[in-house]
Amino acid sequence: MKNLNVINTSTIVRCRACRTYINPFVQLPDQRHWKCNLCFRVNDLPDEFMWDPVTKSFGDPVRRPEIKYATVEFIAPSEYM
Repeated sequence: MKNLNVINTSTIVRCRACRTYINPFVQLPDQRHWKCNLCFRVNDLPDEFMWDPVTKSFGDPVRRPEIKYATVEFIAPSEYM
């Protein structure tokens, strides 16, 4: 795939109840929480989610690739392996 967003992060955001990855279909009631689109649990957003890896600046979480695009590639930290 061309133009696939690669995310190198220490935290991969997943729902605490059903383990769904954050995705373009979740709701963001505010900049500190997200609501899972499968189980509807409201989860906390980690502080580092305010950092946009594409623009390399702090900003609105809706600009994150995980929220904007249906497909992203995560470079997972060692604890995920």
